[in-house]
Amino acid sequence: MPGVPTQLRSRKLTRWRPALAAVGPALARLLRRRIRSAVPLAVVALLALACHRSSSANLERGDRLLSLGEAKQAIAEYQSAANIEASAHAQRGLGLGHEALGAYEQAERHLEAALDAKPGDLEARVALARVQTHFGRYAKAREQLLLALEQEPNHDPALLLLGVYAETRPQIQQAVDFLEARAERQQRSGQGLGLEGQLVLADLMARLNRSDTADKLRENVRYLPLQSPRVALELALGSLDRDNPQLARSLLLPLVQSLPRDAAAWHARAWQALAAAHLELGQAVEARQALQHLGVRVREPEARLLEARLELASGLETEPTQKLQRLLQELPVEQRDLRSRVRGVLARSLIEQRRHDAAQAQLTAALQEDPRDIDASLTLARLHLRRGAADQAVAALSGLTEQQGRLARVHAALGEAQLQAGRLDLAEQAFRRLWELAPQEPEARLWLATTLRKRGQVEQARRLLEGNLKRFGAHIPSLNELLQLIEQSQGAAEAKALALSYGEQHRNSAEVAAVEGDWLLAHRDVERALAAYRRALNVNAAYFPAVSALSRVYARHGRTSLAQSVIDAALAHDGKNLRLLLLAARVARELRRYEQAQQYCERALELSPGHPLALAALASVQAEGLRALPEAQQLAQRAFQAAPSQPEVLDALGWVTHLGGDPAAALPHLEAAARAAPGSAQFTYHWGAALLAAGKAAEAGDKLEQVLKLDPEFPTAQEIRGVLARHD
Repeated sequence: MPGVPTQLRSRKLTRWRPALAAVGPALARLLRRRIRSAVPLAVVALLALACHRSSSANLERGDRLLSLGEAKQAIAEYQSAANIEASAHAQRGLGLGHEALGAYEQAERHLEAALDAKPGDLEARVALARVQTHFGRYAKAREQLLLALEQEPNHDPALLLLGVYAETRPQIQQAVDFLEARAERQQRSGQGLGLEGQLVLADLMARLNRSDTADKLRENVRYLPLQSPRVALELALGSLDRDNPQLARSLLLPLVQSLPRDAAAWHARAWQALAAAHLELGQAVEARQALQHLGVRVREPEARLLEARLELASGLETEPTQKLQRLLQELPVEQRDLRSRVRGVLARSLIEQRRHDAAQAQLTAALQEDPRDIDASLTLARLHLRRGAADQAVAALSGLTEQQGRLARVHAALGEAQLQAGRLDLAEQAFRRLWELAPQEPEARLWLATTLRKRGQVEQARRLLEGNLKRFGAHIPSLNELLQLIEQSQGAAEAKALALSYGEQHRNSAEVAAVEGDWLLAHRDVERALAAYRRALNVNAAYFPAVSALSRVYARHGRTSLAQSVIDAALAHDGKNLRLLLLAARVARELRRYEQAQQYCERALELSPGHPLALAALASVQAEGLRALPEAQQLAQRAFQAAPSQPEVLDALGWVTHLGGDPAAALPHLEAAARAAPGSAQFTYHWGAALLAAGKAAEAGDKLEQVLKLDPEFPTAQEIRGVLARHD
């Protein structure tokens, strides 16, 4: 008996001798052979049991690490378990770990293997649905979620994700039906929908235009705890992916307070997602505060991408662009999803900087790495539109609609491209498809109405716009389009009557009041315009369009104390609003209160150190009002180094250079600023003044005449008319 000690063998046989003596010799020999063969079999069984125990230990450690958000360590444990013994559990763990790291191709492969081995694994099925959305396969993701709900109708992660991924009206209604049925079942057992369920249901109700029901659901969640922090995070991430930052923020705010303190990685992911949601909503200060909670994980690729996005949102260009380029160089090729997102942010930044060739190169590279990258295709199509190449945009978008026919945003962009190309029939077709896919979005009716108006179908366009305003009372683009349509078809008097009556009907809307004020001011009804702006500020003292319009009208008409009171009230309401501080500086500068303008600029720089627009504004104030030209030049150069394509920065650098006595050196910057913002009377004036100082009187005259066309009440309008008269 090889491998078994002699003493152990003899002891085992001694125990059996009395029994062997009682049987015949042949049977005894047979039993001895069985006993001898049983010993190595027992050893094999013991070894197998040891292997099983070792695999179980790896799986348990993997589960614990994954629950703490430590995906890399969890993957190592699951891989060890899979090396010992193939199992659905190990494959599911590998899939979840790779998903957490953004390695979606590996995640998909492991999750499919897990479901092949165990089709009833609902966690793997829901995870596979999440992963499929990263390839734009939302239809397949919904199929996985519906399969999960067939197996378990009360599976909350599948129910809630079905609501997050719903796009068309039937899909939204189906998700509502599922959630309401779930709520009824829970009520029968004395429970109710948790916080996550209430928020998702409220979002769905709002998308069905049932705003009262949505508001009641949101009110109720104030008193509810989260049922599953991990599910809430997955829902928030899905909401961000579906361009729904409001829902993401609603889920994340309670989440960051409820995660266990030992789950540092989950905390980081939650705060990171919250920063992204704030950023999408234009809340840069809140986004920056959220990023401060990441700790050492702020140097991880996802956080670095978010930090660069935040810097771009703060007006910076040079440094965040370089950061994105470095990050892209460091990311391995297999991290396709993250590389795609970095390229997308980089390309959009380059487009904003008017570096169109560089942007196109990034988007082309993204599509070479992953031809299924829908966002890259959409951005490339919009770049073509920006460059006036509508046919190229149509070609790119037509391919997308064939592959992803239920993406509303593709049809929206396709309609815009067809409209730009003058193909009104095809534009109408695309916008009708958009309306079918996203009836809850007011832009669908607006675009369709715009197309019909261009085709001369004025009444149909008007009905669409009026329908939009019945459903979305403060949809400003629809109101502006309707006013323009009525003025063109029925005259200014009818349009004015609509502006006044609609404003009266929506007295509690700052947005509507500001539109009314803008229309009246453009049509020289100043007193009524001022009343409309004041009504807007009674609703929201810091509503920027009304603050800007009212303060500048008061300043232009010599009512300086009233202009200052508007600024003071807005800043008292929202003293950390960078736009308001820069507006305050501009108004003070127009009033030639340069020290006060300087104080506003300095407050803006305290709020956002190094912000290029604040630096540019301060440079102009220093040069124009305080005659501190060396300091002004340094400030303008700092702004230019940070954001060399921003029109405000180009104008400031050129203007400071001109005031410093070098108009020839100023002209390239001033011309670039005026061409980038052709509607700016101030930039055009600065360009004209520098041309005049450089001895180019004819060109200067053209620019100064343009200033008066753009803004007849420009602060130096009287001086401009005098200059033009002298050079006639």
